[in-house]
Amino acid sequence: MSLPDRIRSARRRARLSQAALAARIGIDRSAVSHWERGRGNVPSSANLFAVANITGVRIEWLAHGQGSMTPHASVAYDELVPIHEDYARDEDEEYLLRGFRQLSAKDRRALRRRLEQLLPEQGSEPPAN
Repeated sequence: MSLPDRIRSARRRARLSQAALAARIGIDRSAVSHWERGRGNVPSSANLFAVANITGVRIEWLAHGQGSMTPHASVAYDELVPIHEDYARDEDEEYLLRGFRQLSAKDRRALRRRLEQLLPEQGSEPPAN
Protein backbone atom coordinates (compact mmCIF):
# COMPACT_ATOMS: atom_id res chain seq x y z
CA MET A 1 0.00 0.00 0.00
CA SER A 2 1.39 3.41 -0.94
CA LEU A 3 1.71 6.43 1.37
CA PRO A 4 -1.30 8.16 -0.25
CA ASP A 5 -3.38 5.01 0.28
CA ARG A 6 -2.27 4.73 3.93
CA ILE A 7 -3.16 8.38 4.61
CA ARG A 8 -6.61 7.87 3.06
CA SER A 9 -7.13 4.62 5.00
CA ALA A 10 -6.14 6.24 8.29
CA ARG A 11 -8.46 9.20 7.69
CA ARG A 12 -11.39 6.98 6.74
CA ARG A 13 -10.74 4.69 9.70
CA ALA A 14 -11.07 7.75 11.95
CA ARG A 15 -14.26 8.74 10.07
CA LEU A 16 -12.89 12.17 9.23
CA SER A 17 -13.44 14.15 6.07
CA GLN A 18 -10.45 15.69 4.37
CA ALA A 19 -11.61 19.08 5.64
CA ALA A 20 -11.94 17.85 9.24
CA LEU A 21 -8.49 16.26 9.22
CA ALA A 22 -6.97 19.37 7.67
CA ALA A 23 -8.61 21.62 10.28
CA ARG A 24 -7.27 19.50 13.14
CA ILE A 25 -3.76 19.63 11.68
CA GLY A 26 -4.02 23.32 10.83
CA ILE A 27 -3.57 23.07 7.06
CA ASP A 28 -5.72 23.56 3.96
CA ARG A 29 -8.03 20.75 2.86
CA SER A 30 -6.34 20.77 -0.53
CA ALA A 31 -3.09 19.60 1.09
CA VAL A 32 -4.80 16.44 2.38
CA SER A 33 -6.36 15.92 -1.03
CA HIS A 34 -2.96 16.21 -2.70
CA TRP A 35 -1.39 13.79 -0.21
CA GLU A 36 -4.12 11.23 -0.85
CA ARG A 37 -3.77 11.53 -4.62
CA GLY A 38 0.02 11.43 -4.50
CA ARG A 39 0.31 14.89 -6.03
CA GLY A 40 2.48 17.73 -4.85
CA ASN A 41 4.69 17.49 -1.82
CA VAL A 42 4.62 14.60 0.59
CA PRO A 43 3.56 15.53 4.13
CA SER A 44 6.25 16.80 6.47
CA SER A 45 7.29 14.61 9.39
CA ALA A 46 5.31 16.86 11.73
CA ASN A 47 2.19 16.46 9.59
CA LEU A 48 2.64 12.68 9.38
CA PHE A 49 2.90 12.53 13.18
CA ALA A 50 -0.23 14.69 13.43
CA VAL A 51 -2.16 12.41 11.05
CA ALA A 52 -1.05 9.34 13.02
CA ASN A 53 -1.99 10.93 16.34
CA ILE A 54 -5.37 12.21 15.17
CA THR A 55 -6.38 8.99 13.41
CA GLY A 56 -4.97 6.57 15.99
CA VAL A 57 -2.62 4.70 13.67
CA ARG A 58 1.02 3.83 14.27
CA ILE A 59 3.50 6.27 12.74
CA GLU A 60 5.67 3.38 11.47
CA TRP A 61 2.74 2.01 9.52
CA LEU A 62 1.65 5.40 8.22
CA ALA A 63 5.09 6.60 7.12
CA HIS A 64 6.62 3.33 5.92
CA GLY A 65 3.91 0.68 5.78
CA GLN A 66 5.72 -1.32 8.45
CA GLY A 67 3.95 -3.33 11.12
CA SER A 68 0.30 -3.17 12.00
CA MET A 69 -1.92 -0.18 11.35
CA THR A 70 -2.97 0.27 14.96
CA PRO A 71 -1.24 -0.34 18.28
CA HIS A 72 -1.80 -3.80 19.68
CA ALA A 73 -4.18 -4.04 22.60
CA SER A 74 -1.60 -6.28 24.29
CA VAL A 75 0.79 -3.37 24.90
CA ALA A 76 1.51 -3.29 28.62
CA TYR A 77 0.21 -0.33 30.59
CA ASP A 78 3.71 0.28 31.97
CA GLU A 79 4.93 0.88 28.41
CA LEU A 80 2.31 3.58 27.86
CA VAL A 81 2.80 5.53 31.09
CA PRO A 82 6.12 7.17 30.11
CA ILE A 83 4.58 8.33 26.84
CA HIS A 84 1.59 9.78 28.66
CA GLU A 85 3.85 11.55 31.16
CA ASP A 86 5.73 13.25 28.34
CA TYR A 87 2.51 14.90 27.22
CA ALA A 88 0.29 15.43 30.24
CA ARG A 89 1.31 15.32 33.88
CA ASP A 90 -2.16 15.53 35.41
CA GLU A 91 -5.84 15.55 34.51
CA ASP A 92 -5.88 19.30 33.89
CA GLU A 93 -2.99 19.10 31.42
CA GLU A 94 -4.57 16.11 29.72
CA TYR A 95 -7.89 17.96 29.38
CA LEU A 96 -6.17 21.04 27.96
CA LEU A 97 -4.05 19.00 25.55
CA ARG A 98 -7.03 17.03 24.26
CA GLY A 99 -8.98 20.24 23.78
CA PHE A 100 -6.07 22.00 22.11
CA ARG A 101 -5.69 19.19 19.59
CA GLN A 102 -9.32 19.61 18.55
CA LEU A 103 -8.98 23.34 17.83
CA SER A 104 -8.50 24.83 14.40
CA ALA A 105 -5.16 26.47 13.62
CA LYS A 106 -6.76 29.90 14.04
CA ASP A 107 -8.13 29.04 17.48
CA ARG A 108 -4.78 27.52 18.51
CA ARG A 109 -3.03 30.78 17.67
CA ALA A 110 -5.63 32.76 19.63
CA LEU A 111 -5.24 30.47 22.63
CA ARG A 112 -1.47 30.78 22.48
CA ARG A 113 -1.71 34.58 22.43
CA ARG A 114 -4.00 34.46 25.48
CA LEU A 115 -1.62 32.11 27.29
CA GLU A 116 1.28 34.46 26.58
CA GLN A 117 -0.75 37.26 28.19
CA LEU A 118 -1.35 35.16 31.30
CA LEU A 119 2.25 33.99 31.74
CA PRO A 120 4.62 36.14 33.77
CA GLU A 121 7.13 38.10 31.71
CA GLN A 122 10.05 35.78 31.03
CA GLY A 123 11.70 37.64 28.19
CA SER A 124 11.28 34.66 25.89
CA GLU A 125 8.85 32.17 24.44
CA PRO A 126 6.90 29.92 26.82
CA PRO A 127 8.66 26.60 27.52
CA ALA A 128 8.06 23.88 24.95
CA ASN A 129 6.92 21.34 27.55
